[in-house]
Amino acid sequence: MVSFFLCPLKICSIFTIKNTPKIAEVATHNFKKGKINMIFRTNKITNYTKIDNRFLEDKNISLKAKGLLTLMLSLPDNWKFNVNGLCLLCKESKNAVNNAIKELKDNKYLEVEKTYDESGRYIYEYIIYEYPDEPKRYFDLP
Repeated sequence: MVSFFLCPLKICSIFTIKNTPKIAEVATHNFKKGKINMIFRTNKITNYTKIDNRFLEDKNISLKAKGLLTLMLSLPDNWKFNVNGLCLLCKESKNAVNNAIKELKDNKYLEVEKTYDESGRYIYEYIIYEYPDEPKRYFDLP
């Protein structure tokens, strides 16, 4: 099946590859520059993350910080964050993860609050924002 639609200065088409219902191929033809861009995407039924694209377009944070923020947003809401745990989920060193965390904190995408548990040990609570201008939201449940 092939369908065409018009984009500004571009003609775009979407192809569905026969006998592979889980893969869709998107081709964008830019005739002005003579380039063809191909994106191969899977149909997302389970195990995918829906995120706001604004932080991905923020030029104030590096790709490393964007990647860490994307990883953090992909984890369940009740996930207990710590630097060592984040290092286990990615290839980067503890120093690289700490630098990305500092960058996210500096740009208001992340807050880390230091509290204590019942036994008096430190607990670090990570508050993650998809967009830095969102206000803190604390809800007091009855």
